[in-house]
Amino acid sequence: MRLELQTLSYRPGLIRAPVSLEIGETGMRHAGGAFHHWTDLTGVHYASWRSGRVRGAKLVLTFHSEQEVIAAGFAPGDPAIPVLMKTVLTELASARPGMSVQVGAGKGLEWAMFVIGVVSALLGLGILGAALASGVSTARLMGAALPILLLGLVGYFLLVAYRPWRDVPPVPVEQLIADL
Repeated sequence: MRLELQTLSYRPGLIRAPVSLEIGETGMRHAGGAFHHWTDLTGVHYASWRSGRVRGAKLVLTFHSEQEVIAAGFAPGDPAIPVLMKTVLTELASARPGMSVQVGAGKGLEWAMFVIGVVSALLGLGILGAALASGVSTARLMGAALPILLLGLVGYFLLVAYRPWRDVPPVPVEQLIADL
């Protein structure tokens, strides 16, 4: 059997140097790195984001020996990174049909946003409690009610949305390819 690899190049950031990725029906590697067989793949995680005018995507492939991370920020309308992600996922789907992908921000971001939610909710309750305990006038309390309520609500919604202990159901790789 002949190992034939397709070489793809991508820029991890708008001002970063290009990185080469070699991919084939049996596995992949970053140029110069160790070759990873699709059969050694234990998990796949995908996340995408938008920050102002820059979009980003991250694909983490966990193999028995190590992780391969393909992450890049790109300008809107630039098809290179979505095409690269689709190519990697298509090769993965043909080698490992039925493989599932965890889609989401990841546990680190979930914990960070959850803690921000806890702090916001506690600050809202603390400010309200301090205002009531200090005997502030009703007119001043009513003036501060909206910001206090908003702070508490933002905290509550962050608490609910970013519960780090919840299980996010995995998505079949074929569905993710169709959604990209």
